[in-house]
Amino acid sequence: MDQNTQTTTSLALAAYLATLGFLCASVTPTEVNNQLAFHFDISEEDFMSHSDIFWSRKTKIDGLTYFEALKVLKSRIYQYKN
Repeated sequence: MDQNTQTTTSLALAAYLATLGFLCASVTPTEVNNQLAFHFDISEEDFMSHSDIFWSRKTKIDGLTYFEALKVLKSRIYQYKN
């Protein structure tokens, strides 16, 4: 992965990043408990900034848009596992 690709195993954070318009470039398995990793085209600085906002519960996004992003990512998980 290059410097502008950041990874998370958190589905919630991945859906948040997708809601903000960042591209989930790929989904790959990890070596831990059959988890999948979501790889985003985003700089490390932006990733850290948006992660901090998300985990500190200071987001200002539309709930329905977040839910739709969550559904899309879940479908990618199901496609990967099948």
